[in-house]
Amino acid sequence: MKWTLSKSRILSFLQCPKRLYLEVHHRNLMKYSASSEIAFRIGNEVGEVAQKVLMPGGVLIEYERGLRKAIETTHKYLNGLFDSTLYEATLQAQNIQVRADLLAKKKDFINVIEVKSSTNVKDLYVIDCAIQYWVMDEAGFTPSKISLAYINNQFVYQGGGDYNGLFKIFDLSADISEHVEQVPGWVEQANKTIAGKLPNIEIGEHCNKPYTCPFIEHCWKDVPVIKYPVTKFPGLKKSKSIELANAGYEDARDIPDGLLGNEILQARLNAYRTGKQVIPRELCNKLNQLKFPRYYLDFETIGFAVPRWSGTRPYEQLPFQWSCHAEDKSMGISHIEFLDTSGNPPMRALSEALIDTVGNFGPIVVYTTFEKTVLCKLQERFPELADQLQGIIDRLFDLYQPIKEHYFHRDLQGGYSIKNVLPTVAPEINYAELVEVQDGMMAQQAYLEIINEETLPERKQSLVESLSKYCEMDTLAMVKLVQNLSNTDE
Repeated sequence: MKWTLSKSRILSFLQCPKRLYLEVHHRNLMKYSASSEIAFRIGNEVGEVAQKVLMPGGVLIEYERGLRKAIETTHKYLNGLFDSTLYEATLQAQNIQVRADLLAKKKDFINVIEVKSSTNVKDLYVIDCAIQYWVMDEAGFTPSKISLAYINNQFVYQGGGDYNGLFKIFDLSADISEHVEQVPGWVEQANKTIAGKLPNIEIGEHCNKPYTCPFIEHCWKDVPVIKYPVTKFPGLKKSKSIELANAGYEDARDIPDGLLGNEILQARLNAYRTGKQVIPRELCNKLNQLKFPRYYLDFETIGFAVPRWSGTRPYEQLPFQWSCHAEDKSMGISHIEFLDTSGNPPMRALSEALIDTVGNFGPIVVYTTFEKTVLCKLQERFPELADQLQGIIDRLFDLYQPIKEHYFHRDLQGGYSIKNVLPTVAPEINYAELVEVQDGMMAQQAYLEIINEETLPERKQSLVESLSKYCEMDTLAMVKLVQNLSNTDE
């Protein structure tokens, strides 16, 4: 055979045989999403900490000199007379190679721990460990115990680099037996898939489960696109949309008048045909009731898998930036922002600056309940600021709710995120014009790079400017939404 299988390739096969075939024969077509890239980075970080916490003092089996050398080195340690702890122990059986995250050999007892950055035990991890067990067993080094280490999201970091308690350990030795028996069949089918022709697999839910496939763009490129599918008609019951689709009305614009049953849905159907907005009087009234001064608030947060700041938990969403636009009666607007780039915990200074900025009067417009959640967590963290933060919470106005309830434009395609709504209301504000930060995921990446001590000053300054522009655009977008949706021709 001209190829080798690995645990990840077998998992790819189980998700979709076509994915495995493309991974082997057409790797140039792979395109990982930004979220996948971040997941890889987090996994590496969690793995390094697990080594120090769960099996300290081990030997890393290097891979730079190739698979054969890594296997030879692993065999040397496992066949040796002395106890050993290995990181990335590399073994091969038939044409399948695996690397064990953590392995400790004590006499004839082999303890294997696979490390995940998740906060729970997923069914996929059981299959993962079953493949690991089977290959090691076939290679002559049967694990006496195989476990899963995953993140304990109740762990509170106390500082000083002490991460004892960050991981929970779940013994999977008794849970993998059924899957271990299936592995030889998976291997056989995977090899047949690679050796054969490109599998004819229809696209479907498996393209995103359990993980987003890096070949989605390739596999979906020739799929006919229905511009306004009836299945995304907002307010239409799923059963009704299926009924219409089965009757041949796949595009919402083709639905005959009178089939939808009420005036609101009929108004939306008309808007599908004309491309015009639907801005009901109820929405205008709610927005015009907002008194002045009006504040528009948006937070950017970061959630570290491995906590960096004392008193914080894994994946806890910690604010490091906010943007605030203030609007007066004359519709004049000003902008204030907070961004801490020191790498130190920013939450206290961020809270105090926000309290000073928004004062004691005027609605604070946000989009969704995210800002409220962040503020409530800040109350818990700083009880001495709880009353002042509660005053801010009491003034919040969630713009998302009335827009989702009343506003309609066919280009929303049933999605009411601010980035969906904005182009239909204020197309002059375009996130695509931003260079390095265009969404929340990119904002987190930029922040991590900014606080990295190895980042060059010029690069850091560029990222700070990009991050500032992105967050400012989020609050300016809300200003434009309120101003433009406060009037209607109805």
